[in-house]
Amino acid sequence: MKLWKNGVIHTLTNQSEISNILTDQGLIVGLNVDEKEPYDEVIDLKGYHLYPGFVDAHLHLIGYGQFLNRLDLTHAQDKNLVLDLLKKQNIFELLIVDGYHEYVGVTKYDLDTINNQNPMILRHHDFHAVTVNTVVLKQLNQESSTGILREEDAQAVIRHYAKVSNETLESYLETAIKSLYRFGITGGHSDDLFYFNGYQDTLQVFINVLKRMPFRAHLLVHHEVLDDYIASPYFNHHSDFLELKGIKVFYDGTMSSKTALMWHGYQNETSNGLRTTPNFIEIVQKVRQFGLTLAIHVIGDQGLDELVDILKKFPPKENQKDRIIHAPWVSEYGINKLKSMPVTIDIQPQFLSSDFPEALTIFKQLPPYVFPWKTMLKNGLTLSFSSDAPVETPNPLLGILDATERVAKDGKIYQPEERISRIDAIKGYTIYANAQNNLQNRGTIEIGQVADFSIFTFDLETIESSRLKEPLVEMTVINEHIVYQK
Repeated sequence: MKLWKNGVIHTLTNQSEISNILTDQGLIVGLNVDEKEPYDEVIDLKGYHLYPGFVDAHLHLIGYGQFLNRLDLTHAQDKNLVLDLLKKQNIFELLIVDGYHEYVGVTKYDLDTINNQNPMILRHHDFHAVTVNTVVLKQLNQESSTGILREEDAQAVIRHYAKVSNETLESYLETAIKSLYRFGITGGHSDDLFYFNGYQDTLQVFINVLKRMPFRAHLLVHHEVLDDYIASPYFNHHSDFLELKGIKVFYDGTMSSKTALMWHGYQNETSNGLRTTPNFIEIVQKVRQFGLTLAIHVIGDQGLDELVDILKKFPPKENQKDRIIHAPWVSEYGINKLKSMPVTIDIQPQFLSSDFPEALTIFKQLPPYVFPWKTMLKNGLTLSFSSDAPVETPNPLLGILDATERVAKDGKIYQPEERISRIDAIKGYTIYANAQNNLQNRGTIEIGQVADFSIFTFDLETIESSRLKEPLVEMTVINEHIVYQK
């Protein structure tokens, strides 16, 4: 048995003050126990603040690990700088880089000047578009005057060039998990099973890595591998560290690619966006046939309105909840419908600071609700917090900062009335991040809960906002084992 003492325990329940925690075989077995009893190990928390294990409710674990092993252009926002960085890369067979912003203005002609013999792929920051050189267009028999490909055409490029060994995928996953430990993340809900080496091989990568690295992995199942999942022995699988549940499907695209489905559309565009999955209804019907839930990507307000009508027509089974992923732009109709539906919302607070002020120049008109987190909470919706890593950095402190302050890159506050409290933001990474699982043993500090802890230098409810940008994680604990210590 392990005794954890001399810390400030944040139970996130209405329990009275807790002075210590006793754990055994990965579970909390005692609170406020006698510290004089003999224990196998005593961990001195040194006055630090202990919370239930933080969970990222939507990310791409292998994709994040791959991102950490590539050139990242996220902060390169000048065309000449981007081209200089690309010229310094050794391109023997293939070059794929991440984090590129389309507004930088690189075209296929710029890439051809650097290398016209080998494929070059700039994956856009939203992961829904790519800019490629002419070599890629020829090899995939695609056409583009600029080299920019979006949605399905972009995904075809990534799938074509994404094949790597399972050993490499394992190294990516290990890299991702180690990084998440440093952010105090003990678990994540991840969408990976379609994008690399197929369902079975990618699932085996998770099985292999999780045997040697503790991490609570909840895997979404992309609709393109639904049949593989149904036929698999891992259908509806749940164990301590691996769970498969929720069929991932896309309803529309993204803001930066101008493919999110918006009622008022985009400036200088005739299209209002795209419905990116033509057979969406058929997929929903098949998912319901097998008693499964949906995890649906939707960005635009029109896309969300259409989606809620479909989910009303094809609801999940009693006591099940679908998850809606993103939903940053919302109409009055959408808010009124959502509050009576069996859904949770996976939100990404950092999207607000990434999307503004650009959204003001992309959309013809903003919808009435913009990242309406306070309104959603007031209407009884469960908000599970996440990063969509590698789209954003999976640091929950940055998510808490953006959810409570709503300050964008330009220093302005957008819809301050939608700011939420610190405690609600913390619950978004703990209690609410586990809500989709319907698991009763995670998210709080209580007897019978898993011994997963995120331990920080200071009280996250009261620390000055500016300090949330500092590295405050002192210790990450999974299954009562310390996996990271500053």
